[in-house]
Amino acid sequence: MTKRPERAKDSRRAEAENGGSGAALTFNVSTLLQEPLGSRRDYVVDADSSGEGSSGEEVSVEGAPVVDDEAGGDNAGGDNALVVDDEWVAVSGEVELIRTDGSILAMARLDLTVPEICDSCLEPYRLPLHLEMREEFWPERDPLSRELVEVPEEREGFPVVEGHIDLREAIRQYVEMARPMRAHCGDACPGSVPVPFVTVRSAEPSGEPGGSNEPPTDDRWAALQALRDDLDTSRDTDGGDDNKD
Repeated sequence: MTKRPERAKDSRRAEAENGGSGAALTFNVSTLLQEPLGSRRDYVVDADSSGEGSSGEEVSVEGAPVVDDEAGGDNAGGDNALVVDDEWVAVSGEVELIRTDGSILAMARLDLTVPEICDSCLEPYRLPLHLEMREEFWPERDPLSRELVEVPEEREGFPVVEGHIDLREAIRQYVEMARPMRAHCGDACPGSVPVPFVTVRSAEPSGEPGGSNEPPTDDRWAALQALRDDLDTSRDTDGGDDNKD
């Protein structure tokens, strides 16, 4: 029976696969896919780190550099950042990768701050989000048998591309689900002004001699009130004629 590696060894190997300090949002899982069921890797994503380096080079298990095509101009926010509403947003948190019966299960607890526009005052503000993510990543072929992997319909997920998984698209989807339906910048919002009550008036104050006991009416409904009075008068007149017959 194959003995599962200790977590300390897993962590050291994870650092070697992804360049050491500050893991990025793209992970090399080529070795993890060949390990026994239940093998795992643990990562810490640091928002203050550029992840795999500004040069875009990632150190693989064998020690050979792997070039990230998105590094440089298109990935100016760093490997631990993603684009939200045309703005680079840094991500921090913890990521755990587990080898399953056919996929890599990614479980992440991530924090980020996204740009929003307040629906009340229409001013931009920053919305902090905490995401709890759980997604599967499927390789096209089994790394050992080279047979095509059939993804069960009830376990759909994201692809493993050339031995790497990229969490950014999954994170974008979780961000959209976590955003509020109505954005509000907070209690100090200048647009949060209570709507005043509608002023109503009556002809004479009730309770005084000659006063009306009818509830006060809104002047905006005067035309409808007049129509109602006309209809009541018509019904009274018609009723009186019927009684004469």
